[in-house]
Amino acid sequence: MPPISKLNLAALNSPPKEAAADEAGAAGFKLNLAGLHQGDGVTVTHTQGKPSAALLAGDHSINGPDELRSTPRADNQQVLATPRDRIFRTGSATHKFEAGPQHHGSGAVRVAAAGRLIASLGSSAVLHLWEASGAHIASLALRGGEAIGSAKASAKSDGTISSKSQSFKRSARPHAPSWLQFDSSGAVLGVLLPGEGLWIIERPRFPGDTVKPEQIDGGESTAKYSWVAWCTTHPQLLAVGTEGGKVLLYSKFTKKLVMQAAGKHPGREHRICCGEWLSNGMLALASGERLKVSKPIAPECAEWQSFSKFYLGKMISKIPIKQVHAEKTAYDASPLLVTVSKGEHKIVAMALGEKVVTLMDYTGSFLEEGFFIPVDYGGITTLTWLPNHRLLVGLSNGYIVSVNAIL
Repeated sequence: MPPISKLNLAALNSPPKEAAADEAGAAGFKLNLAGLHQGDGVTVTHTQGKPSAALLAGDHSINGPDELRSTPRADNQQVLATPRDRIFRTGSATHKFEAGPQHHGSGAVRVAAAGRLIASLGSSAVLHLWEASGAHIASLALRGGEAIGSAKASAKSDGTISSKSQSFKRSARPHAPSWLQFDSSGAVLGVLLPGEGLWIIERPRFPGDTVKPEQIDGGESTAKYSWVAWCTTHPQLLAVGTEGGKVLLYSKFTKKLVMQAAGKHPGREHRICCGEWLSNGMLALASGERLKVSKPIAPECAEWQSFSKFYLGKMISKIPIKQVHAEKTAYDASPLLVTVSKGEHKIVAMALGEKVVTLMDYTGSFLEEGFFIPVDYGGITTLTWLPNHRLLVGLSNGYIVSVNAIL
């Protein structure tokens, strides 16, 4: 096996001693934000040398640092590769999972999994349920705002579950699904076909169970849904954001989508671009002008009550356009991704377009930083937090940026 080439990395500033030992020999880009200056106009509070654990309430403006920094460049252009020969050894694969255009139609396919249950949906608008082994459980056609029939799971002689033979009438105007996700319990699946409908479907528990969807919205209004996600802690608690900046909540107790007046995003750039449920039931939603965070939402009384707001204008104005955007068109700084760290100190990471990331300490310190990706290193595709307050940034050209975000 040929040796794996390592990237020789340079940090933008010297890390503290304890961080340097931890980073020794690591491969990937690194950007150490520890010990950087405090941004102008930023309030910092300390209690016995440690930041307060209280989250910030009220309205705030994300000013950012005086100058955005670039992630360091690699000394060579070799892409790290991990040998995969073990995957292809004889006997390593016991099942062959096949699902193609004959099931999903042409175009994009969405896939979701909960345990050993897999759901798939394509432009054919026929939902398929599978076992992890590849055995087909059931099929269910969705079209024109209603379900066409219902699928009944049955047991085969070998103990696996499959669907009874059915014939479904497919949509003459195919829509690619934009959302397919199991809730936190893994017992309920959510499906969105823009312009056709939003459904929730309970997974079959036993052979003979009928798989039948419950439609909670339908028609052209669902074409304006821009963000949808289940709560990560409470089963069957769903949030929807729209092109018009509206926020809707659904829970198993209300059994309907309810508009949340307090959650609406006003302004010219009001489209809900991205969001994330926090582990305590709070919900963070970002539009082109602001990030709004709710108080913890209880499924028994699903209601948005604003906890804090963060305005993005000043941060966006500091983006060095010529260094992040080579095109003649204007750089789109609309929030692309937002994610909150899982550690003791809540740090919000938000991608402003494909080239810029802003970091904000959501605890008492409230120190802001930002950095951008050089033009030739591709755009931001993923933001993922590690337990030690490190942020991994996936780029479209195959690289990963590792950011030490302890502020």
